[in-house]
Amino acid sequence: MDSERRIQFDFDERKATEAAAYILERAGGRLDIYPLIKLLYLAERESLRRYHAPIFGDVYVSLPKGPIVQIVYDLTKDDATFLEFEPQYWPYHIERSGYRVTLKQPIERKTLSRADIDVLDFIMERYGHEPGPRLMQITEALPEWQNPGASRIPILTEDLLARLGASQAQRERIRIDTESFRHMVSTLNQE
Repeated sequence: MDSERRIQFDFDERKATEAAAYILERAGGRLDIYPLIKLLYLAERESLRRYHAPIFGDVYVSLPKGPIVQIVYDLTKDDATFLEFEPQYWPYHIERSGYRVTLKQPIERKTLSRADIDVLDFIMERYGHEPGPRLMQITEALPEWQNPGASRIPILTEDLLARLGASQAQRERIRIDTESFRHMVSTLNQE
């Protein structure tokens, strides 16, 4: 598919931080990195299934141990020099120590909608009790995951939406709406 025709959501670091903080709060304040990343991937996926819109608009990638949300994964790393932006929220609220992430300071929920919270609650009720290795098995069984060997394979949003039941017409409407919103924001920022 031509890159101009791809669905590309804008990543919202504030919403990603709020979503991660919400999961961490529900998990007692700390989790290993992979369970957090897997739970956030499942939440993004469920939001796309229900509403044809993400919670925070990450980039989805197949890794050897299942699909992940790439930008949030990059935020959990000690060296975030490969991020294309300077994190404004994540480092003040979430910290990494070894293989764990901890909620170091609660964040006021200003951007998560009621629908976002419903999705996060659903994911936590369904998968929040699962250990990391089981979450990897669950996500490896998802139809969009492709074993990349020692590499990574992008999961295109339009392909994921198709696997979740969105018709070609719905995917085209999502792409157009996303581009229109991006254009409107760009125009407002220029004024």
